[in-house]
Amino acid sequence: RDEKFMHAALDYIEDTLKTAEVVRLLPGFMAGAIGNILAKRLSSHLTVYDALISVTEQRLQEQTLRKHGQKLEKETISFAIHDLCLHPEYVEPLRQELQSSRYSEFEKTGQGLPLLDSFIKESARLTPVESMSTRRHALQPFTLSDGTRLEVGDWACTPVRALMQSPSHYPDATVFHGFRFVDPDILTGAANPAFQTILQEYPTKFTDTNGKDDTWHVWGTGRMSW
Repeated sequence: RDEKFMHAALDYIEDTLKTAEVVRLLPGFMAGAIGNILAKRLSSHLTVYDALISVTEQRLQEQTLRKHGQKLEKETISFAIHDLCLHPEYVEPLRQELQSSRYSEFEKTGQGLPLLDSFIKESARLTPVESMSTRRHALQPFTLSDGTRLEVGDWACTPVRALMQSPSHYPDATVFHGFRFVDPDILTGAANPAFQTILQEYPTKFTDTNGKDDTWHVWGTGRMSW
């Protein structure tokens, strides 16, 4: 609760009534000028204005992020369902995982479904919502670590699709491997031998934003990830 704002809001009502009453008693040719002078001598409306501007900007920012997040979520789910239809061999192991005790763990902690997590991540890798991410507008001349020069007004971004479909980072990059990112120990004894193929050096998660997997830019880059 903002005590300063609450006091200003009450004072604003009182100030408005007082000013209106004074202006009402004045001749028409004087009302406007005197009203402006009285308004400038009062400060409650400025406190209310500043508070509302701050809240409004925050709400607009949250709305923008929410819209982007909803778009990412809806399209990612749609692509994952499409991939599940294209690769029905994943239906049974995913169903078994969801029917196991791991689902209870997931409901409590948001963790515990490595097969489903990997399947969604692989789907997002091959069909990212955006081809480019981490857009930056140069406000002053800047030189990247590889020597690339950016002048004022230039834009720089990370090529998400190219990174996530590069054989240098993802072996057999253009082929869908739903369990590509799962810990190999979890896949030991899998009914389908193809699921036991180890492609990545280490397991990762769909929600990863930092760490070893610096090619995963679905959520942005580094500290700017959301």
